[in-house]
Amino acid sequence: MKTMKFTMEDVEAAHSLKPYLPKERFIKFFGFLNFKIHKGWSGEKIAKLIEIAVEGKGDLAMSIKEKK
Repeated sequence: MKTMKFTMEDVEAAHSLKPYLPKERFIKFFGFLNFKIHKGWSGEKIAKLIEIAVEGKGDLAMSIKEKK
């Protein structure tokens, strides 16, 4: 059975949701997820990791600082 991996289309979709973050961040994050999928992580573990990143406890969450 072939496992599904993240593609550049996924990166583009994620970047469109948070355009203030650099695209390279999403490329690295989805590359990391693809690596974990390759190593045998379950879908539940991947979903939990994405949830943590989106909630603000991970690398992708970043608040916009106001300019002074």
